[in-house]
Amino acid sequence: MQDNRPSTSADPCDSGEISRFTADGTTQCPCCAASDVQISPTTSSRSRRRSNLPPDRTIGSTRIMLSTFIFVMFALSNAIGVTGLYSSSVTRVSVREFDDNGIGTVRFFPMQNEKNVILQRMVHDKNTNRLIVGAVNHLYDVHTSLAEVKEKVFIGDEGCEGLSCAVYVKALAIDKSEHALIECSGNGTCKRRSLGNISHVIEESIRNMVPYGSEGMATALVTETCGVNDRCGSNRTRTLFLGTTPVKKEDMQYIISGYNLKEGRHLEALKTNFEGLQLTVNYENSDVLNLIDYIFAFEHGNFVYFIVRQNYDSSRTTTHIARFCKDDTKFHSYSEIPMICNGPNGEKLLYAQDAFFGKPDYDLAELFKAQSVDSVDLVFTVFSSKFNTSSNVEDYVSGVCVYDIREISRQFEVAQKQCHEGHGFRGFNFQSTDVQPCTHTKLPDVQCGSETNPFVDGSDHPVTANAWLVRNKEHFSSIYVHGFKGANVAFIGTAEGVLHKAVLLNETSSKIFKTVQLTNDGSPILQDKVQVDLGSNIKTPTLFVMSKYAVHKLKVDHCDHADNCIDCVRHENPFCGWCVKLNRCAKRDECSFDFINYRRTQECPSIINITPNQQDIVKSRHIMISTQNIPVDPRLKCVFKIDNRPEEQRIAEHVSNGTFKCVTPTFPNLAAVGIDDEGASSVTARLSIVDGDATLISSNFTFFDCQQHSTCNECSESTFPCFWCIKNNKCVTNAEDACREDVLVVSRVHGNGASRIGPSGCPRIDTRNHSSFYIGLGKNRQISVKAENLDDPSMQHFKCNFSHNGQVIKTSKAIRRGSDIECLDVKFDSFEHLRHMVNNAATLPIDLNILWAQTEKPLRAVAGQELSHYRPLGNPHNIQVIVYTCERLADNCGHCLILPKHYECGWCDSSSKCTFRAACASDWMSILSPNSHCKAPKIINFWPRKGPRNGGTRLNITGVNLGLNAADVEVFVENNRCQLIANEYKPTESIVCMTGRVDAPMDGHVIVRIGPHKEKNFTNVALDYYRYADPEITYFSPVSGPVGGGTDIVFTGKNLDSGRDVTIRIGIVNCRVLRRTEKELVCRTEAADSNNMEGRSASVSLTVDGAVFSLRNSISYTFLKNPAVTRVDKAVSIVSGGILTDVVGRDLKLLQRPKMVVKFEDKLYYGERCIVESTSRMQCRTPTIVEPRDGYKFSSENPIELDFGFSLDQEEDNFNKYIDEDDESKSKLNVYPDPKIINISNVQSAQVGSDLVMKGENLILAAAVRDVNVTVGGAPCVVTALASVTLTCQLGPQMEEIFDDQDDVDVIVSIGNKIENVGRISGGFNFASPSYLILGIVFAFFLLVFILIIICYRRLNKTHNKEMLTMKHQMTTIEMKIAQECKEAFHELQTNLNAIAGSLPEGTPFIPFLSYQDYTARILFPQSFNNHPVLRELDVDSDRQCQVHNGLKQLHNLLLNKTFLLAFVRTIDDNKYMLQKDRVYVGSLLMVVFQDRMDYCTEILKQLLKELIKRNLEARFQPKILFRRAESVAERMLSVWFSFLMYGYLTGTAGQQLYQFYWATKQQTEKGPQDSITLEARYSLSEEKLLRATVHSRELTVFVVTEGGGAIGDTQVTVLDCDSITQVKEKCIDAKYRTIPFSGRPLVTDVDLELRLPGGQRKMMLDLDQSSRHDNGYWRYNTLAHYNVENKAMLALVPRQANSSSYNLSLMSDRSDSSSKTFHNSPTLTRPFGTTSSGHSKDTMRVYHLVRQHGEQEPQEKMMSEIYLNRLLYMKGTLQKFIENLFEVIFATTSKTACLPACVKYMFDFLDDQAREHGIVDEDVSHAWKSNALPLRFWVNLIKNPDFIFDIPKPTKIEGSLNVVAQTLMDACSKQDQHLTKDSPSSKLLFANDIEKHKNLVARYYNEIAELQRIPEENMSSFLLQGTQPNQRSFHACLSALNELYIFVAQNRDMIYEELTNNEYALHGGLPEQFRKMLETMDVVPDSSINNGSLDNYNSKSRLMSNSHSRFF
Repeated sequence: MQDNRPSTSADPCDSGEISRFTADGTTQCPCCAASDVQISPTTSSRSRRRSNLPPDRTIGSTRIMLSTFIFVMFALSNAIGVTGLYSSSVTRVSVREFDDNGIGTVRFFPMQNEKNVILQRMVHDKNTNRLIVGAVNHLYDVHTSLAEVKEKVFIGDEGCEGLSCAVYVKALAIDKSEHALIECSGNGTCKRRSLGNISHVIEESIRNMVPYGSEGMATALVTETCGVNDRCGSNRTRTLFLGTTPVKKEDMQYIISGYNLKEGRHLEALKTNFEGLQLTVNYENSDVLNLIDYIFAFEHGNFVYFIVRQNYDSSRTTTHIARFCKDDTKFHSYSEIPMICNGPNGEKLLYAQDAFFGKPDYDLAELFKAQSVDSVDLVFTVFSSKFNTSSNVEDYVSGVCVYDIREISRQFEVAQKQCHEGHGFRGFNFQSTDVQPCTHTKLPDVQCGSETNPFVDGSDHPVTANAWLVRNKEHFSSIYVHGFKGANVAFIGTAEGVLHKAVLLNETSSKIFKTVQLTNDGSPILQDKVQVDLGSNIKTPTLFVMSKYAVHKLKVDHCDHADNCIDCVRHENPFCGWCVKLNRCAKRDECSFDFINYRRTQECPSIINITPNQQDIVKSRHIMISTQNIPVDPRLKCVFKIDNRPEEQRIAEHVSNGTFKCVTPTFPNLAAVGIDDEGASSVTARLSIVDGDATLISSNFTFFDCQQHSTCNECSESTFPCFWCIKNNKCVTNAEDACREDVLVVSRVHGNGASRIGPSGCPRIDTRNHSSFYIGLGKNRQISVKAENLDDPSMQHFKCNFSHNGQVIKTSKAIRRGSDIECLDVKFDSFEHLRHMVNNAATLPIDLNILWAQTEKPLRAVAGQELSHYRPLGNPHNIQVIVYTCERLADNCGHCLILPKHYECGWCDSSSKCTFRAACASDWMSILSPNSHCKAPKIINFWPRKGPRNGGTRLNITGVNLGLNAADVEVFVENNRCQLIANEYKPTESIVCMTGRVDAPMDGHVIVRIGPHKEKNFTNVALDYYRYADPEITYFSPVSGPVGGGTDIVFTGKNLDSGRDVTIRIGIVNCRVLRRTEKELVCRTEAADSNNMEGRSASVSLTVDGAVFSLRNSISYTFLKNPAVTRVDKAVSIVSGGILTDVVGRDLKLLQRPKMVVKFEDKLYYGERCIVESTSRMQCRTPTIVEPRDGYKFSSENPIELDFGFSLDQEEDNFNKYIDEDDESKSKLNVYPDPKIINISNVQSAQVGSDLVMKGENLILAAAVRDVNVTVGGAPCVVTALASVTLTCQLGPQMEEIFDDQDDVDVIVSIGNKIENVGRISGGFNFASPSYLILGIVFAFFLLVFILIIICYRRLNKTHNKEMLTMKHQMTTIEMKIAQECKEAFHELQTNLNAIAGSLPEGTPFIPFLSYQDYTARILFPQSFNNHPVLRELDVDSDRQCQVHNGLKQLHNLLLNKTFLLAFVRTIDDNKYMLQKDRVYVGSLLMVVFQDRMDYCTEILKQLLKELIKRNLEARFQPKILFRRAESVAERMLSVWFSFLMYGYLTGTAGQQLYQFYWATKQQTEKGPQDSITLEARYSLSEEKLLRATVHSRELTVFVVTEGGGAIGDTQVTVLDCDSITQVKEKCIDAKYRTIPFSGRPLVTDVDLELRLPGGQRKMMLDLDQSSRHDNGYWRYNTLAHYNVENKAMLALVPRQANSSSYNLSLMSDRSDSSSKTFHNSPTLTRPFGTTSSGHSKDTMRVYHLVRQHGEQEPQEKMMSEIYLNRLLYMKGTLQKFIENLFEVIFATTSKTACLPACVKYMFDFLDDQAREHGIVDEDVSHAWKSNALPLRFWVNLIKNPDFIFDIPKPTKIEGSLNVVAQTLMDACSKQDQHLTKDSPSSKLLFANDIEKHKNLVARYYNEIAELQRIPEENMSSFLLQGTQPNQRSFHACLSALNELYIFVAQNRDMIYEELTNNEYALHGGLPEQFRKMLETMDVVPDSSINNGSLDNYNSKSRLMSNSHSRFF
């Protein structure tokens, strides 16, 4: 089971949402769809070909073009007035790319309508990697990317509508041998179609092969059999087997049969006259029809298997597996055995639904006791408790059962054997032949059946399995199983559209780890599924599954997002796990190491505890972090992150046992971290432990700030360790420092014996004995409060402070008496202005603050601050002083008397006011006064005004002074008492009483009497009468309605408004009263019981206040059957709604308020009231949909399908959902975006009777002519034509009067509810009419012909003169540009050189040196220093780990033997078949092994160099070239030896000058323009990389904003306005992260650049976007000048968004006349003046930045490139100082900071000794050896690749300049004289004047070294030991290097062994025997394998090795 993911292509216009394919196979971009025009891609190319014709042919071409133009215009003129638009049918494909669940979806839309097609079958053609999808009436040939439809075929019947006559695809199969598609559908026949063109039918079967119509199913399998040939041998027949459902007798298809696939046989059945490969069915037995399904087929060995389910015989098992032999020519071997799947509780899962056959991964292979994965095959089958999905979902039980094919085969063999022994039966009930007992035979081989016992029934030999996975209330419908890393993952589809991902482990442990709702509409997932393998580079497949309406592609190895390791592994997804380094949930192949999968949950890194877990924000302290599973690394850091603030990093110091110690950061207060809430006292930070950029673990950490608490109560209630200082009146953390000798109140968390703990210890007002004080305005009141917890020594003086809204009103003196504090002189009468601040309220709340101080006056008196030393006493319950005035509290006597007692108010009769007693002269009373009653009661209103004579009406009376209690009130209606209802009585305001009975109708006054007084002053009579009158009903309508209710019945009569409580009942059904007047009452019926009331009549009764009144006549109301909607002709709408929809139903005339209802986002939208035309038809308008701000996007290509229905007089939120019984896909309302009408730009003229034509978009997607209304100046304009993009209406005669009155009139267009004012028209002449248009075209045509003739004539006469003028102009232009360039170059050389050189940095304070490990990794393995096997731990299987480690240790011991090592190296060097790179690799590996033994390594190196020099001289090779190239192991070791030992010298001395040179080169290059594609720059040392063009640029200073840091730029960057956006990002990152190494910076590809505009606007800037300029086939990169970026602009680097990383290039392709899909960069020139041929095809686009490819510039842009060579000189002068400084430090023997490295002196002396030893007197030879060994192999390498020593990006932008300097260094080391001419390379000419000086420097360097004192061997050994000890563990282990070396040892074992046996020192030391034992340890071989002194029988590629390269990892 391989896993391969296909590459998908997104739609070019809207990021993969919609693609459209036209009928002819061409692609139509959605961006152009609005115009309904597709331009042929060949038009522009033909135009270009005509433009290149010679003059004589141009005229002929012009004539043809003109003729074509006339013909087109003639056709257009004939088309004028045509209202319909003709277009070819289009098949659309709606594509949704992979979502967050790793699922993509494609839907197909047929060519006839907009509905989804119903899919049925799917197969995959592996040869072309295409899917063939079969649907109702359609076939689709689709690429696996699902974005390209190669072909589509309509297979349905023309004119057929609905599913009753549709053509169903029953089976699809691929015939690989004939490259054909077998399609079975239609009328039951099968067709052979060409796979290259599925519309081409090669042949069709003569007879029916599959069920016709929608009934039944078929399963197909293509294989090879013997057919009907008894002796087929190798001549086999390609056979199609079909297992079909038996349906109708007249179809007469076989239930299972084999068909001949040979072309020309018309798919004939394989049979002879009497028998063949068929199984017939007894059609007389109707019980079997539609109840036998063949659901799955597969082949294994020599057999074909079918899984069958049946539901016709309850005595038989419902699921069987059938088998027959491929060699069986008569089908006698067909037999069946039961498949039983048991549930966990013993229940039977009866019916198989789908199966998957394949090999398991090794977990299941081991479970089924297979010797290997390849030795077992399993059948994974999904079962359900129901035969199909027609039953209730609550009854479903589904499960997965797994069967071993070996067990299935055994059961079949047993059944055959027992039958031939005479046991059991043969034949089946569904066959036409009878079931008979088996006959005893003695046939030896019966696997392929026999004529004696055909069709064996193996019912007694079932295969049984227990369900591994069971789900209730679900119906499993499909399954696919994929193996990965031992696990077996099942993808299970359900009939409800759900997809489960499950791990199949065993019967008890299998579980579902992911569930996705695959289909939005709940449509089922079908059986067909396809695994697509797109290539070996893709490790997991893409799975294609099919549902009813869509094909879904699934990323098999998709990983869900998880925030931490626990959440990641909790999913138990076998494909995914937690990658510690990436700190995210990732796939296994994305994580090189530290990968934790679901089986290693206990290894997740986590934080156990943080001590303490909170800290004061202003103080720093150490915290201890207890962790688990965190590796100890000195690079670990603690990171504190608070919201959007920059993170704070601290070193994480490891203490012990996974515990780390970190120091917390400090902040001045919470506001400093962005917390502006004054009530907040803490902030939660995210504390993480990070390793570089990887976050290992995270947890929350709290910073608190006690200073935020302003009161003692808040401080002492804090959950943090806070202290309240009473004297200092503040909350602190460390009271010892902040509040010495103060009285403290401790917060509750400090409750450790303190005297004052919590709020109860605060000095405060004791609230147990106090509430707020009420003081009347102008009155004196003594205020005394009780205090507690007072501090006597410090609290000596008190004051009372009164304030309102922070404004001090009054401060009075207070005295203390014990625990009481009394405020003196409290009176409020002088601040009326404050009451106006509270809207003239009757009360004014005043805050009371008790202030205290130790001294009455402050130590320093300051004016206005006399109370500054006073502190407030705590007032936790906010006790206030309430000042009130009685007059505002009540405006009448009743309200005044019922005021609460704390208001000292009463009613003063003399003044008729509510006032204080002292303010009333006489007649003052309060509620406490005896017999207090208010005079002058007043009735304001009463209701109802009528009531029945029987009484019982609750009369509600409202008024003023209506008594103080119910006992004092009496109510009468005239003389009849109205009984008071006491519990509804409201004192002084309202009375409720119940009327009594009267004998006759009458009118009477309502009278109210108060108290026992009978005086007039205590009685009031209402002005209006109350009437006693009984209601009467004379008629009602309608007299019938739906039983479901909702009918409004209108009753007419008299006094229908009488009474208060009214109910109407129709029989037992309520009718809710809506409104009533004196003569009319309307009620709405409620729903009745349809079973009891439908069709029945019932009488109507009216109940008023308990009295029942019936109709005077015998009219009754009839309940009829509910109306229903049966069909909606076209369910389409727009967002604004208002589209008229024809609705068909029954009994629609019963409806009164039908409306269309649409459900969108769980909300119902109602349309206007429908117009009922008849009992069976009505017209409804669709409702308006409120388009959400987020989420849905309405699309014209893919409308949103919404549930809809109708409110048939029902209540709100209740409607009948519409379901189309014939076509379920029509049960949705397709909602399109609103159509658009293009505004009339200018006032157009129009005439009466003419047509007004308007352009638009999407006009007919949902709307028809009847939905469109056009008014011009208020008058209707009759719509005559409506097309996709045009709307035509005719101006009526009434327009003449309108045009006479107004010059211009508005044109209003309404489409549904969408109304637009599209412009204005006038009544003048309309020159745009067809007649004027034709005349204008004809005139323009003749005028154009005449002009063309004149132009051609003049052009022929003046061609020569024009060419001469053009050449002269070009020469002048070039001369001017050359002069200008020379002038600019002279100016730069003379004026700017010193200034620029002075501005360059002398040095940088920060040099990003690489660590020794990274440096050596780059030196040793420059091409793979990130992932080389040596840099990893050796991974060996545990069972052989010990053996391998022992073998490698033996190899290491051998290498430490000088004799063996020399023999090994000699063997490598002498092997002529070994590549040079392999020798280099061996040298690198040896240096890794000996890195901690450099003394031994040096000794070996010297010996190898001696031998190398000797061989070179003996072979008479040129000695000066020795060491120039690493061609031997010794030369490579020498190079690495210097690199290892020079690291300290680099980091201590030379590295600074090298980095300054690199930095200066980079900075100077960026000061001028540089092409970002070709890397050609204005300032360069390389002629090849010199910008040969004049590019005008302007230097800009921009400011880079930190994201989240506000609008002020924190970094200033100098850029050029010609810089591309990527170049600007690089400069911004360099400036912003100057002190951060490159590995710690964000990459250019990780960020986007935003331009911050005034007003807060942001603009994303990209290298290429829609605004990019296109010029003659080239796209130009955007620059700052392109975006008009000004000086001092504000830029921002923001994280790159998911949709900004891939710009949609096809948008620009649509604007170009050169169609393209990809960009290709212009190639970089390899020669300065060479011509680069363009390798671009016409289908590729080219881009450029500053200059195009050489040879493709415009003629006026070309100049002699030599004029730009002065720029080289300018660059050289700028960098001269840095180059010289670099050379001086390279060739310096003494330095201020370091001495000459000992390794240089030591090796140079050795080379001198070797020269003398071999008698070489030529000093040039020794000079060459030294130069080749050190400057050439070491320094030149670092100059060209400074990224080997510094943490910087690869210097590709300045590579040319670095190469020139490196070449100069090489020339300086050469002793040959240079003979330079004008044709010499510019790099040599550039430094010609300096080369002698450099050569002298080199010669002096070598001489000074020679004169130095020789280094003793012991000193050298000490140096080697000191230089390697700190780095001896630089690599993980040398075992990996030894493992790599073993490859070469094994490959050369014979030669090594021979070398050892011929060496007497080796024989003496027993090295051959040790070597043999090492090989035996590494590879177990017999002892006799090395018995004759050779290794001929030894095999290096042994079974111990993990792969073909003998590596163990």
